[in-house]
Amino acid sequence: MVRCMLPFLVMLALLVTPVSAAVSVTVSQSGADSGSVMGGETFTVTASGWSGSCSSAYLDLTNCPVCGVSESQSKTLGGSTVSWTTTTATKANSQSISVSVSGTCSPDAGSASFDVKNPPSLSAELSSESTSVAQGSTFSFNLNVQNSGETTARFGTITVSPSDFSISSGCSPSDIPGGQGAGMSCTVAASASAATGAKTVTLSINPANAGSVTKNMAVTVTATGGDPDDPPAVSPGGGGGGPSDNSKQERNVTGQISPPGLLNNTRLRAAIQNALTIGNMSENAIQNMLRLSNRISGESDVSRSMTVEGAQSRVKTTVRYTGSSTVRNYIMYEKIPKAFAESTDNITVSVVGARVEIVEKDPEYAIVFDTVSPNQELSVTYTIEKAVSTSTVDSFALEVYAESLGEEEVPVDSGDDGIVCAQVITPAKNPATGECREFSTPCDVPEGWVAVESCEQMEDNTLPDDPEGKTNPLYYVLILVVLVVAGYYLYPKIRDRRLYHSFNNI
Repeated sequence: MVRCMLPFLVMLALLVTPVSAAVSVTVSQSGADSGSVMGGETFTVTASGWSGSCSSAYLDLTNCPVCGVSESQSKTLGGSTVSWTTTTATKANSQSISVSVSGTCSPDAGSASFDVKNPPSLSAELSSESTSVAQGSTFSFNLNVQNSGETTARFGTITVSPSDFSISSGCSPSDIPGGQGAGMSCTVAASASAATGAKTVTLSINPANAGSVTKNMAVTVTATGGDPDDPPAVSPGGGGGGPSDNSKQERNVTGQISPPGLLNNTRLRAAIQNALTIGNMSENAIQNMLRLSNRISGESDVSRSMTVEGAQSRVKTTVRYTGSSTVRNYIMYEKIPKAFAESTDNITVSVVGARVEIVEKDPEYAIVFDTVSPNQELSVTYTIEKAVSTSTVDSFALEVYAESLGEEEVPVDSGDDGIVCAQVITPAKNPATGECREFSTPCDVPEGWVAVESCEQMEDNTLPDDPEGKTNPLYYVLILVVLVVAGYYLYPKIRDRRLYHSFNNI
């Protein structure tokens, strides 16, 4: 009986045995993103969750080689939790900190994993660095704030000085994730008692988890009603036939063409198919377009210019095709940074002689030029009704594609103007040897070879110029097989007939 009950008792003991748990370890830092801490700044490690009488705890940094702590790693326990508040680390991913406790308690260890990221790093640009305002009136401008760090910049306030100026509306930033920017409109009021003349207004951008950034604006304060006794306001730098217009900002850059990503970009493929009014592209068509992309990428020079004037920003992308062959359906696939515009709904596209296809509202465009000749320049302008930092032009990205490439071949003894041969993979077969190969264009097929549907999927070995197949060895083999089969069935009848005649002649 006991032997029968033993397995049951063992199972019951396993069920009532407490499940082993780990000491709860947390890593926390004010202003940090979830699952990470900011490098170079102190953070807190807290351990808890044991039961019984624990006497000491140890902070183990073995799996966090970038970590350090300025207090003792061993601590005497006097309660249900223990903390280390002076821990720091340098930038690194996938770090782990462990805490072990000792004494008559359980569980005895636990750990926490996290990343160490760069803290927020802010820069700012104003749409205008100088303006004028009457006493008691307001002036407006756009502010673009960029966070080049890895941690979200958490706001925070924006303030202006001196005390004669105050923010009337706007300038209310939201949190800015790492690697992103935010644009906002600001309206600043000058007090009715502000002293007239040239002033420097300082804008202070104060996130809660990063250092402040300041921008200065030259502001000329005039008297209300234009008091004729006041001297005329002079723009800083004067001369040149009156005040200069400093509200216009420009930036010119030389662009790069990105490697073609058509193979894995289903949205771009769909946009190209729609723009060219073709069906689904085959694998061969995609590979052919990728080959052409690699070629014309090396034969296309890209430049961009960005102009910010008042509350309007424009980017003009110019491509100069330097190849020697005419391109059919030259495709510019351009990705616009969200720092410039959140959606294609916010952008006005200006282009002459091309079809514009929206690849994605994120925003991305495919712009198709029907025919592009050597040394031809193509240009597209994107306009939005807000002022953004001119540095956003550096984040535009371009890929180029083509449907086909024309190659001119002019015979020496001919007065012909030449022929244009499309860059299309052409399978062909040698009738003499049976060899089948693929050529880059129809013009590359040697004389005497015959074009076929496919080298890999020919239905039979019959040559296209021999529709009855009489020159194929298989033809003679089939005739021989038919003769053998016929002989097999006809021979007994012929033999019996001969025997019959022989018997009657006896």
